[in-house]
Amino acid sequence: MRGSFFPAIACTIVDAGESVEAASLGGPGAAWTGIGALVPTPGIENWYATDLFGEPSMLPTPLINDYGITTSTVPDCTACSGAVCEGKSTLVMISRMEAPVFNKTLAPGQEFIYPDKSDNSSM
Repeated sequence: MRGSFFPAIACTIVDAGESVEAASLGGPGAAWTGIGALVPTPGIENWYATDLFGEPSMLPTPLINDYGITTSTVPDCTACSGAVCEGKSTLVMISRMEAPVFNKTLAPGQEFIYPDKSDNSSM
């Protein structure tokens, strides 16, 4: 995987040969901004994403089991280069069937897994 922002856990979840979607800013060889593990879904044209790393807004595949994710990043205005600022933190909001179920503020490099006790899934 290209880009230094990907946590080491991404390499333990996504195995060689599995289907993924990836997004980058810039041309070929640019650092990846997001990657999502995909699960084949029989009977439908599109697949679903199960695990997301990086910037989720760059990954258009819907999440499995009617989950949704939205993020809101707080910039660190002391760490800017031109019009681009590093993120100070990101509020991650998870929904299921459009109802909010969890939110958490993450610092750069942090990761988390949301366990849904209602159906024993995790996001």
